[in-house]
Amino acid sequence: GGRDRTPPACDWRRDWARAVELWDPDVVLWHTGTWSTYDRHVEGMDLVAGSAEWHDAVAEAHAEALAILGSVGARVVVAVTAPAWETERGKPAETTPEEAARRTPQLLEAVSSAAARSEQVMVLDTSEAICDPSCERPDLRSDGVHYTPDGASAVAAWITQAGGF
Repeated sequence: GGRDRTPPACDWRRDWARAVELWDPDVVLWHTGTWSTYDRHVEGMDLVAGSAEWHDAVAEAHAEALAILGSVGARVVVAVTAPAWETERGKPAETTPEEAARRTPQLLEAVSSAAARSEQVMVLDTSEAICDPSCERPDLRSDGVHYTPDGASAVAAWITQAGGF
């Protein structure tokens, strides 16, 4: 479907492990979302969002990342982004309002499944902060995905309160 299926250009496992070791944080905030809702191509198989295989693969990838981010004892907070709402022609199908609304709860479930393996991980659903009454909030995400400066401030304030910081 036009997606790049080449190996990653960076070694995020090594880079993230090095970063948490160097910085020795008390808290790590990881904002995950739209990219993580895409279908996956793993070991020659296409894993469709919502399938049991997709759930397991996404949960395992997030569990691995969470273990790295919390490896020095930091509290890890995962903020799962609200559903996208792009409507412009040519945008990825995963970011259409209908698909994003279907896929984002599945991502939240997979991330929550991964987070349940560690007492030091908290999962937050940012749709609680920006989907009032709908996720179509151009004041907070002008393109339907990325935060505006005001949107970033609003979500940061919400994360601070919801995370108990």
